[in-house]
Amino acid sequence: MSKVITPVVYTTNDYNDLVNQLTIGIDNVEIKPAELLDEDKPGVCLLLNENGLIAYVDGFKPFSVHQFYSEFIAKRRAILSKELLLGAVGYAKLKDYNNLSVLDMTGGLGRDAILFTLAGFNVTVVENNPYLTIILCYLQESFASVLFDFRVVHGNSHQLLKTTNDNFDFIYYDPMFEDGKNALAKKDMQLIDKFIEFSGSLNDEKLSNDEILKLALIKSHKFIVKRDKKQATLSAKPTYQKLGKT
Repeated sequence: MSKVITPVVYTTNDYNDLVNQLTIGIDNVEIKPAELLDEDKPGVCLLLNENGLIAYVDGFKPFSVHQFYSEFIAKRRAILSKELLLGAVGYAKLKDYNNLSVLDMTGGLGRDAILFTLAGFNVTVVENNPYLTIILCYLQESFASVLFDFRVVHGNSHQLLKTTNDNFDFIYYDPMFEDGKNALAKKDMQLIDKFIEFSGSLNDEKLSNDEILKLALIKSHKFIVKRDKKQATLSAKPTYQKLGKT
């Protein structure tokens, strides 16, 4: 199990209730008055105020979570039909269906979960890192008018896959994200890496690829894996592939 460091959230009195709501189910969150934040040496923390949620990491400029999501959603809503991920689930054939469900096992900043939700799926996104969970809960709360069926679960997705009695139409898994091999050249992904490095995770239990595949096929109609071209497949050869640039 990784060493877990207490996540820190700064806020003003006007936003205390919202911070409490965003951190439900996350242990040992330290909530501090916004005036105590030293922006020159913030360490690793979050700030919630009238400007939305802002992420601070030493060595980075303040990262506006709200602005990031606003721009990402606006851009991707316009080109959903071109998204490779949605092509992998057969979005063009399924868009007239209602209440199709997706379990996203590797939440991160929720980029892929957002795409599924914008496409009309009921999405459950699982994230083990406390900072990223708070960010995802902010996404869920602040963009509820756009992301209608978006639910965040804080915990270990491998453990959840073993224990859940729920079944899903699709289960989505991005092993590149779990291995820290995603597109870390992007500033937001570098920041995510710092959050993971700093705060660790509550439970590092991992299933083997064989176990993940077996359980996912039992508990879903289709199991979707995102990987780069150089990365080996899971234990079974995929029945269908959508190839991107990387």
